[in-house]
Amino acid sequence: MIETIYTKHIYPTYAGETALFKTIVVMLVIQRFGVVTLPKLQMYLWSLKNEENRNKLIALRKSMKITEAPWILDNDIVQVVTQCLCNHYIKVEMNKSGKISYALDFESSDLLQAISDTDLVKEIKVELETIGGLTDKVLEHLEFDF
Repeated sequence: MIETIYTKHIYPTYAGETALFKTIVVMLVIQRFGVVTLPKLQMYLWSLKNEENRNKLIALRKSMKITEAPWILDNDIVQVVTQCLCNHYIKVEMNKSGKISYALDFESSDLLQAISDTDLVKEIKVELETIGGLTDKVLEHLEFDF
């Protein structure tokens, strides 16, 4: 039998770990850049979780070398993208060469409009501006130095 024991220990839930935060980040990244690939979504989601990650990504853009790739271990992006697809917030697009990317879908405008004045969305937009654009070619030509 499973027994539940309640204790007074506090286990904080960080905003960067919640499904709602990740959904908002995915939608704002796509809104900012138009059409986005999965690796780019994963990189931005990882970098927006905390300031240390953001600084690592900014350093990566300057040096084009990286000594660690923790975003590769982050499986959360698949569940978030699937949830966004099921809710019609994003849609899948394929270019002529068969490269799959994601764009905003018809349900996204209502949600983005409803949350546009929140502090969280404003902060994420500022962080995206700080990080800047990250092309797929940059991601393809990263030099891993593990």
